[in-house]
Amino acid sequence: MGYFARHLDPRRPAWAATPAQLVGTLAHCALLDPAEFEKRYAVGPDVNRATKESKQFAERQAILLGVKTCGDASPEDCKRQLARMRYHVQSAFYVDGYEAASGGEVLGLVFVTVEADLPHAASAVMLDDLGIEQGRRDYRRNFNRYAECRKTNVKPGYSDSID
Repeated sequence: MGYFARHLDPRRPAWAATPAQLVGTLAHCALLDPAEFEKRYAVGPDVNRATKESKQFAERQAILLGVKTCGDASPEDCKRQLARMRYHVQSAFYVDGYEAASGGEVLGLVFVTVEADLPHAASAVMLDDLGIEQGRRDYRRNFNRYAECRKTNVKPGYSDSID
């Protein structure tokens, strides 16, 4: 029910990014894709992604990097946020997507958390193989549930009865 209401219901309100999401998008783009940052946020030259170097990058082994802004970048809080925000699911999906698209192998995924406020302290944590596997099981279960909802037109939510 919640997914339908938030993403599919034609009567849902228009989506609007929160200030934290805007800062996170800005930081992510500036750190991980400076050329895209220049296109989105400043005047800069066009960048050709169909280069020999871009193609070679996709052919080798990779360690993926996820950058998140937060209020507390301590490793302990970072681990709590990873669990609370289900980043293990996102991680498994990114790993599987990268490997399927590139034919390469992902050796690991590192999350760097950067505090939104000065002095912008940062820390990094790497999800282990068990976390990735759990995320993979979770996203597959989510996709299967979504497919079942589409097939039956039944969207699970809270009880229809009065308690």
